Amino acid sequence: MPTGLEISGSVIGAIIFIALAVVIGIVLVRFITYYQDPYDLPDKFTKIVVWLVYFITTCVIIMLPMDVILRPMSNYFMPIVWQVFMLVEAILVSFLGPCTMCYYEHEGGTGKRCCKGVCYGVISIVIWAAVIVLIWTFVGYAEVPFHNSVGYPISTIDLETATDADLAALFEKTTVFSSLNDVKVRATLPVYAVCVFSLVGWVMFLIFGFIGMFKLPFDCILACCFRPKRLSKNDYIEYKKKLTNKCNQVHDDIHLYKMVVSEKMVSKNPKERSLDRKQRKRLIDLQTQVDDIVNKYAQVEYVEKQDQYNVCIPILKLIAGIIFLIFAGLWFVQVLLVMVLDYGDFLSAAFIWLDRYVIFVGSVLYGCMVLYLALSVIEGSISIGTKFLLITFYPMKPHNTLPNAMLFNGILYALSSYALLQFSADAFQGFAHNTSVNGLFVNQMKNMSGIKYIFRYLNYVVLGFIVLGLIYGVTIDCCCFARRKRKYEKQRELKRV
Repeated sequence: MPTGLEISGSVIGAIIFIALAVVIGIVLVRFITYYQDPYDLPDKFTKIVVWLVYFITTCVIIMLPMDVILRPMSNYFMPIVWQVFMLVEAILVSFLGPCTMCYYEHEGGTGKRCCKGVCYGVISIVIWAAVIVLIWTFVGYAEVPFHNSVGYPISTIDLETATDADLAALFEKTTVFSSLNDVKVRATLPVYAVCVFSLVGWVMFLIFGFIGMFKLPFDCILACCFRPKRLSKNDYIEYKKKLTNKCNQVHDDIHLYKMVVSEKMVSKNPKERSLDRKQRKRLIDLQTQVDDIVNKYAQVEYVEKQDQYNVCIPILKLIAGIIFLIFAGLWFVQVLLVMVLDYGDFLSAAFIWLDRYVIFVGSVLYGCMVLYLALSVIEGSISIGTKFLLITFYPMKPHNTLPNAMLFNGILYALSSYALLQFSADAFQGFAHNTSVNGLFVNQMKNMSGIKYIFRYLNYVVLGFIVLGLIYGVTIDCCCFARRKRKYEKQRELKRV
């Protein structure tokens, strides 16, 4: 039975979880507002689903440190809570997400769009269910290893008259035979479904999570280094005059170009109707000038509509970047020493020591490291996008992202959360032991038939992706200094007047 201290600790942990959930919900509203296209405001339903996917996924992630805080009392109810949240997240990924995307992208009335969305959602969940049930039917077993030890004493004594020394001597003379065997245990269908989602999510987590792990702190630090410089009002007026003159000049050039093209289109000879090399180059040059004017005019609108520039924001980004860089370094050290070299789990020992003397401090720091992984996944999906060769699907850009793009990236984030939870629980087994999630992800999923061979060598793959993420962040953010500087100056030329 749980003691009074364990019950009070569980109540405090539940209050912390609810408070964090409220804060996360507010932050996600700001996140969606920052990335949404201002011309797509009427569609409320898709944005609500986007918020729901990100909110449920982040709540599932912060349940991991809550599971640590609530133990050992969590063993009474947390397994059911985990299964419920995992089931809800699976429904969001396999049904509601595809259904809403099809609803948004189809044309017609509301009823027709709803029917199309439900049809595609049903097709999606049937495919997921068929694949999971088919695999579970044939290989849905967990091969749990166990030691079988049998002892045979080589001498006998009278147990009624034997002393402790006699029993100790008998034990030393006992021959023990030990063997390592595997026992096949049938996995439940919900656990195996989570296993399949986790296996798919590992692909997203390896790409997005470890690319964004070092790119996120570098972006925050460089945002402070390339912060906007002060611009006087006279310089701002002069800038607007130059922009107006350039706009008029480009307008005249486009008018002359249209006259030349119109004369060529009148010609009866088909060869003369096509544009030559110089004319095509001129067309590309005009398009580049138009894009540059549009970008600079957007900066002028920003200055005229926004309030006075807040000089504290770059400083806060610098502080956040340094903290994020520390978290990234700790994750790298933890993977290298604990998961690859099996040297010693010093971070888990430090968290246990902190929890022993200051309540919940170690659990809070562990939760911060887990949340940093979640931020890394989001940063990776935003920075590199979903690329196929040179084509990017559903990119996310500030103030220029449609709801279906945010929803697609939210589905990838939800899939990555399964692998994120497994990785975080496995990396800190010394701290997250005796928790429900440790039993689900570490003890069961790593022993699934067929899949366990993938997890056996996965730690080396994780270390490789972390090194690649470090190289990517250093190469893109730090080495390409001149390119980054021009990009930041072009984007923020007029941010501070």
